[in-house]
Amino acid sequence: MKHKGRWILLAALAAGLILIYGKSDGQSLKGTLLSWKENIENTVARTLFPTAFLDENVFWPDDRKLAEHIMELVTHTLFTQDFSSDPLKEETASSAEEYYPSQELLDKFAEENREQQSQDTQEVLVQADQDSHQDIQDTSGGEDGEDPAQDTEQMAQGADQELIPAVATPANGVLYPTQSLYDYTFLINNFYITDSSTSSDASLIDGETLLNRDLTLDLTGEDPVILIYHTHSQEKFADSRDGEVYDTVVGLGNTLTEVLQEKYHISVYHDTGVYDMINGVEDRNEAYSLAGEAVSGILAENPSIKVVIDLHRDGVAEDTHLVTQVNGKPTAQIMFFNGLCRNANNDTDGYLQNPYLTDNLAFSLQMQIKAAEKFPGFTRRIYLRDYRYNMHLCPRSLLVECGAQTNTVEEAQNAMEPLADLLYCVLSGQ
Repeated sequence: MKHKGRWILLAALAAGLILIYGKSDGQSLKGTLLSWKENIENTVARTLFPTAFLDENVFWPDDRKLAEHIMELVTHTLFTQDFSSDPLKEETASSAEEYYPSQELLDKFAEENREQQSQDTQEVLVQADQDSHQDIQDTSGGEDGEDPAQDTEQMAQGADQELIPAVATPANGVLYPTQSLYDYTFLINNFYITDSSTSSDASLIDGETLLNRDLTLDLTGEDPVILIYHTHSQEKFADSRDGEVYDTVVGLGNTLTEVLQEKYHISVYHDTGVYDMINGVEDRNEAYSLAGEAVSGILAENPSIKVVIDLHRDGVAEDTHLVTQVNGKPTAQIMFFNGLCRNANNDTDGYLQNPYLTDNLAFSLQMQIKAAEKFPGFTRRIYLRDYRYNMHLCPRSLLVECGAQTNTVEEAQNAMEPLADLLYCVLSGQ
């Protein structure tokens, strides 16, 4: 046993040396660690249980089982980080099921976390209450004038921030801790898909900047605050009826307008202009140029408008069905879309620029985070492409893809109420 202990210590020392003196190149270090990890596991297991590995066909089952447990223990002790995959080099998810866990998994995750979350929060609140009683005289008449109730709230929030990458709320919503959302790698791996036509970096997708951007507005008054329009007004769904506006993206815009005005009392300007038909024939070649001119005119005539939404539906493979359950209804998933005004080499030459790019990115990310909290599974990942898509016309601009041609009209229409809810929450600061 004395010699076995030395082997384990030598194995740990070797792993430490590799971690300290390994090459800075991520791929080389990764490969080296994988090799050493396997060697260390085998060395420790074979040293502790030599009889279990004498012959693959003749071994002592109890020894082999225990050896495997020892190997797992060594792995988790010496290699706390998983080097078996590189998320930055994995292929982009190709189906909606890969974007988010299924509702069944979310339910299971929520059940497992609910009791622990409640216990952790209660402990924090009890501790905060004790601290506030102890310092009550200082807080009521001290120099800093801090509010004990505010301290309690901050401490409770601090407990959530220790949970990485996310915690399911009792309503199955997902809350992400601040330190994760401020990390570029975490953001890009969990919230975005970057098209091969463009590129992003930490200067663009800066979580601290985007999530702290103040997008709130005064949503009251009779003058329009939100503009909804459709660059591709002819987009329809699987069971759309010919000639029925309700069955198109324009019909979605009508519904979204109605919900925003009747439920949230926000005045909306819905532009139903057609920009993707030339001489009665569907033609998208000039759609963005034509829509851009029209929207510019609307904004000039209505300076009260502070939010611009271009509402579309996506086009996907015929065997892809972008649907989830929201409030017990089959609901088309939505996707926020941003143009980065640059190519795959991060070169902006030749691209029309967008002075509101950061604001646009902040808007979509804040909507995405709020959606995870309130309606997990409702949004797909934010899609990043190279052009600007008329998003330079207003700081609070959204391009929204609601479902796809494989969704039913009902599923697409059902998405308008949660979308309106998210807009209200982000724009009002709720």
